[in-house]
Amino acid sequence: MGNMKWIVVVLALQGLALAQDKINVPLSKPGQPVTLDLRLGNTSVTINAGTGNDVTLEIGSSKRTVKRKSQVPPGMKRIDINPLGFEVDEKDNTITLRDRGNTDGPLVITVPVKTSIIAKTTNCRFAASGLEGNVEIENANGSINITKLAGAAVIHNRNGSITAELIRVAPDQAMSFTAVNGRVDVTLPAATKAKLKLRAEHGAVYSDFPMAMEAGGKAEASDGRYQVKMDRSVTATINGGGPEYLFQSMNGSILIHKK
Repeated sequence: MGNMKWIVVVLALQGLALAQDKINVPLSKPGQPVTLDLRLGNTSVTINAGTGNDVTLEIGSSKRTVKRKSQVPPGMKRIDINPLGFEVDEKDNTITLRDRGNTDGPLVITVPVKTSIIAKTTNCRFAASGLEGNVEIENANGSINITKLAGAAVIHNRNGSITAELIRVAPDQAMSFTAVNGRVDVTLPAATKAKLKLRAEHGAVYSDFPMAMEAGGKAEASDGRYQVKMDRSVTATINGGGPEYLFQSMNGSILIHKK
């Protein structure tokens, strides 16, 4: 099936709040896994796993109002038109969602359980719950909250906290949770087997997992000589080790819970 595209545009007239819009996005292959590709800014996004195969988008009321100029020609009134909206494209069960500027209303997306996320967002509060798939998120300015994820995650946040709860992990996939300014708080199943790389520049690391610690330096051979390089990160294994999980924060603490 070819591309299917929608442009959802909501107009604010005379500075009034925006009404809520809801659209359904048909899938090319209903019942098969879905990929959600997001390129958004200045909004909040909540992604929930639904009970069926439908994908729905709900655009909430914008907090933005249009300022009116005081100088209006005699006998006339100003009509403020502020286009807000998103562009939605679907192909082979990959849904690409991009904002068209000036969008600050909350966005709620309901997807099938087997959905993966690829997101690059700015000034965004991001939340997702109940998904079975992989999550890749890069955000600047805003919190990230992932709950009840079965899969793998690669999450980076420049300014804001990361909270992630995984109820099942892929046994052979590496994961990463990194922040520049913000706390990293991750919950893993108690039986998770992994090699952890931990680095907190200006913060502490806490965990209730029993860990086998490893040295932070390594020797590299070159022309018959060994150069020892010290890494400020700490390496540890849980439950005998496995794929590498990176936990890092420049300014914030790291918490790793077992459940």
